[in-house]
Amino acid sequence: MKISIGNLTITDFCKQNIEHMKFRKELAQDELIYEFVSINMEQDLHEVLDQEKVTLGNAYIIQDDDKLVGYIYIEKIEEKVVELRYAVHPKYRRLGNPNIQRTGYGQQILEECRNYLFTLDDIDMIDLHIRKDNDASIGCAEKAKYKRIGTNEEYYYYIYRTKKGESQL
Repeated sequence: MKISIGNLTITDFCKQNIEHMKFRKELAQDELIYEFVSINMEQDLHEVLDQEKVTLGNAYIIQDDDKLVGYIYIEKIEEKVVELRYAVHPKYRRLGNPNIQRTGYGQQILEECRNYLFTLDDIDMIDLHIRKDNDASIGCAEKAKYKRIGTNEEYYYYIYRTKKGESQL
């Protein structure tokens, strides 16, 4: 399955694809992904057969043309609300001077996934659960116009949310 969501594409993970296997291994070995996104990334990103559309409870690769740039995991957390987890491959993260204005893949993934997910009838809100010490992801969420709606002190994260129909400008 390949679904164009703007300039990016959501793609199924395939065990027979050597590039996909290498990509998953590199993500799983990345300390930042392990620390901030998922300790079970290899389990999250698994092959789902005979799939024609994005389904909740599964992870997908994000591509920019032929580059595998990141992954997403979408999970239903309550009626019409999903949690979106995402990660950018280390070689495609924004590096260098933070004062330089440029859009990294994190922001682009959040914007394009939001736009795509809101085309689905059963999703009205998207939540991001971002650790309070993950400055890069907090910056991406804010630039992508997600709004912080609360915190969870027990698990040490902020909750960012965007709603279908809200102005994303």
